[in-house]
Amino acid sequence: MGAGGSFEYVAKFVEDDPELEADDQRKLAAYVREHRITGKRARRRFMNDKSALEEIAGPKAAKVLRSRLRQKKVRVGKKAEEFFANVKDFIAAKHEIDATAERVLPRSYMDSYQSFKPAVLRHAEGMSIDDVYQSAECTRSAFEQAARSVVEAADLDPDEVVTHDGEELMLTDDLPFTRLCLAPPKGHARAAEKIRDDYEGDASRLVDVNRCSIVVDEEQQLVAVASKLMEKCEVVRLKNRFAEPLFNGYRDALYSVRVSSGDTSHICELQLHLAAVIAHKEKTHHYYEYFRSYFAGSMAEVDSRMKDLMDIGISHDKSLEGLVNDLAASCTDVPRLKGLARFLGYGGMDEYELAARLYDRCLDVHLTSLNAARLLWRDKTASIAQSFRGIDDANALKHDSKPVEEICRAQLEAADNAQWHGSEGHERPRPTCCAPEVVEAWEAQCEAWRKAGALFRETRDRASSKLGNEHPVTLTAAASLAGWILEDKDGDWNEAFDLCSDALPKLAKVLGATHPDTLDARSQLAQICWSATTKKSRERVEAAGYESSAHAAAALFAENIEAYRAMGEPDSEHRLMNMTQLARVYNEPALARYDDSLAVLREALERYRRTLGEANSNTDACLELVDRHAEGLERVSQGDPFYSDDEEEA
Repeated sequence: MGAGGSFEYVAKFVEDDPELEADDQRKLAAYVREHRITGKRARRRFMNDKSALEEIAGPKAAKVLRSRLRQKKVRVGKKAEEFFANVKDFIAAKHEIDATAERVLPRSYMDSYQSFKPAVLRHAEGMSIDDVYQSAECTRSAFEQAARSVVEAADLDPDEVVTHDGEELMLTDDLPFTRLCLAPPKGHARAAEKIRDDYEGDASRLVDVNRCSIVVDEEQQLVAVASKLMEKCEVVRLKNRFAEPLFNGYRDALYSVRVSSGDTSHICELQLHLAAVIAHKEKTHHYYEYFRSYFAGSMAEVDSRMKDLMDIGISHDKSLEGLVNDLAASCTDVPRLKGLARFLGYGGMDEYELAARLYDRCLDVHLTSLNAARLLWRDKTASIAQSFRGIDDANALKHDSKPVEEICRAQLEAADNAQWHGSEGHERPRPTCCAPEVVEAWEAQCEAWRKAGALFRETRDRASSKLGNEHPVTLTAAASLAGWILEDKDGDWNEAFDLCSDALPKLAKVLGATHPDTLDARSQLAQICWSATTKKSRERVEAAGYESSAHAAAALFAENIEAYRAMGEPDSEHRLMNMTQLARVYNEPALARYDDSLAVLREALERYRRTLGEANSNTDACLELVDRHAEGLERVSQGDPFYSDDEEEA
């Protein structure tokens, strides 16, 4: 609960608290409503007067509520605040350009030109970057002549200076835009970066070394130029960003045209702009460069991440600290909570405390929903049945698998959040310091871990009983339970192996080999096989058809890696995690594929840098594995295992 909030929110908070008995909930909520106790008054009244709270609610309820009230507001780092400030300004700038576009493009004529592209757009296959630049030089004059003829055919003067709001529209500080702007060749360094980030090292796909821009004033001129371009040039690709704007709201059209000079053919880029929109370019380009650098990825990657941020719904009048505190206090929109938490924890900001606060709120929301769903399932009255599913006959609820499936899925998500929240406490011993809040936090984490295991098991049993042993929810719950058992200090390896090895082939059959739940189960089974350390457990893995536990883990991780690649997700975070695990398995004595391990690690590191940037914990962890590789080889040369005892524990 945050420091503020209405008395009704405080009362609702008490009523929904799963730690309180029903009588305690009603008694304390009634007191809050009667005395109109808001969050701030609750802190003053109850934190400073323990006996008064106990008299009202009883010792147990008082202890629970005081622990909630003790929660502190989060604080954020400078890096996160800078990022958040740029996000807010970016959203404001996007709203400005959207408003301009609505004003100057009232008829949306350009929407009739559909974007298109070949399967792969490239020059001759196998060209190097030097070959591409040589080809561009040979065809530059022909390209400029073709662009000039298009402008003139649209009844425009190529050399006319463009104005907007009565002033010259400036291309640089001392050079205005003209109807036709011929740009110098693309810089060699930027070209090399684009080949690396966007084209997987294939220089033949670089098709914008030769570039020019055409700038018009109104929608009719825009369509006239577009029409002449299709008529007079060999257009091999069109990106119509008037119909599909960039993530920052900027709109233009990019034409890839093939021109020839003698025996040389080359693809060039022609950009079509509207003056009122291009007037915003300086401001929007700042955010383009900032976020492209921040996310260290391709335009598609940046576009995807910025759309996620837009979906979170960030208000311009809120600080990041205020937003997180508000969401952690009262938000019930789980996708929004998780979206922001992912950016805070894994989007390059490394604000894990803030992310944990939001994930904690997700857990609260799920547990509340879960309790409501359970109560609903037990109540067979017609009125409840109708309000839940719109079912006329209450008896139909007994035969409808949908409520059971929804309850089970809610339980699974709640268990996932509880496991994530509790893993840190489960993995470390009880704190020896005397600070009570530290010990309380550790105890809460351990309790969350235990609840996660119980909830996974309950979900598997409920789904198996109500939905059947081969229902996707039953199988997913079994694989999740197997993962929890593997990590639990008292977990039974054989049970984990039985659950996951049974669930994986059935998930692949029911959902498909590349479904996320199947991929997660396969990764889970790889971990289980890899952890087979006793003679009996290794024999069980070998009985399943593998040469060794290491061979089994390597085969399963490799199968996942290939699946993500085939799905068009080579930079997926899940794929990269499978790659780092595969690299570690390769170093096992049964495989001893040390060169392959290093090659996989280097590829994963490069992809982490490209998608998450240098300042990210995943990138750091992968870099550390690369750095330690030489140390491992040195140990092997001396007859010792590749990994030291410390590294094995890690």
